[in-house]
Amino acid sequence: MCAQESVSKLENELDNYFIINPQKSCTLSFNNKLPVMKPLDSFYALQLIKPASSINPSHQTYCASTSLSKRIVYYGKNPVILKASKTPRKNYEYTEEYYCPLAMIFDINKLLENELVEAIYPFDPTKFKNSAGLTLDDLRLKSKLFSINKYIVCFFGDIINYQHGYYCNEFLECINDNPPQTFNRIFAFQNQKEITEKKLTISLVVKQSFDFLSNAECIILPKKLMALDEFNQLSKDDSNICVKTYEIYRGRHPASYNIVIEQLCAEFIQHQIQIPL
Repeated sequence: MCAQESVSKLENELDNYFIINPQKSCTLSFNNKLPVMKPLDSFYALQLIKPASSINPSHQTYCASTSLSKRIVYYGKNPVILKASKTPRKNYEYTEEYYCPLAMIFDINKLLENELVEAIYPFDPTKFKNSAGLTLDDLRLKSKLFSINKYIVCFFGDIINYQHGYYCNEFLECINDNPPQTFNRIFAFQNQKEITEKKLTISLVVKQSFDFLSNAECIILPKKLMALDEFNQLSKDDSNICVKTYEIYRGRHPASYNIVIEQLCAEFIQHQIQIPL
């Protein structure tokens, strides 16, 4: 059981929304869960799962990610175009597969049940600035799938709209007619200047001791990296991790494989919740 959490202003307003709109409550039970995703480049991934000072495959220890940005994972979609390493080819210290994109996918229920999540926000918290009398604590969600689903049903209607970033009509009417302070602040933040996936995607901050590799449900990576002990062990019969690999070709920049990762992640989500791409 998770420790008792204080109720944020966002949670209070979500509760009030469902009191006013009781017909929406039935939608919660039909909202399937989505996987949690961490997109990054392979070199950075290896820094997460072993000491940053070494990239030697013989090292099996895991490092703690201290900064907030390093500990953020995303619910149900890749929130940004993956940043494959911008290191110029002439400065490559290792072979090119280390600089290609990689994605780790986690089971939301496992993360929550094992209390591996420190906080949940309806956007990437690294870019949020406190204003209008609201802090990040006011805007967090409870560490429960039900709380996540409440937010999605209220703002987006269902998980398909959430994945595409489409607000539901009832929410837009609520904002226009009588906007609650917290709803209005989130909506204003998500739509300021330009709408980005980071602003529209639920972010989970995992704990500092989070072991990325052993908690993954699926990993998508360049096939050549399977030669490393850390990843080769995932292909064994007793591994519970789904492994998806892709070929890399001589002369291509690592960033060119971003679309491959996006497609493989989309296929995994489609299989999980059985919806059309």
